[in-house]
Amino acid sequence: MIRILVVEDELIIAEDMCNVLSNMGYGVVGNAMDYEEAIAFLDAEKPDLILLDVNLNGKKDGIDLAEIINQNYEVPFIFTTSYSDAVTLERAKKTNPINYLVKPFKKEQLFTAIEMAFHRLDNPAKPENALPPKRIR
Repeated sequence: MIRILVVEDELIIAEDMCNVLSNMGYGVVGNAMDYEEAIAFLDAEKPDLILLDVNLNGKKDGIDLAEIINQNYEVPFIFTTSYSDAVTLERAKKTNPINYLVKPFKKEQLFTAIEMAFHRLDNPAKPENALPPKRIR
């Protein structure tokens, strides 16, 4: 069973996400409401995936947390946020998220993002078969 940590500061959204994930058959290891609580969860548990909101209560946001996750925990994460502005996207891209979901999203979009993330993790592109990324502007 895939074990997921939800990092979301809005309790109603967090509870809904946790219920949806459980109903889809994923294991939810918990919900962290802020940076410090997320670090405590990561010190105690090793989830398979983190659903990470960009806007968190406190001084540090989800992008700050993503940098620490990459440095110390090496757990893949999907940003789940209502922010889609250019500045936030540029900051987020530097942390190499496995995906980026803009709220509000449907449960089917969440399921697809999670399944594609694990497909990518389980089947990394071979350099000789990988196509260069195309930029569309």
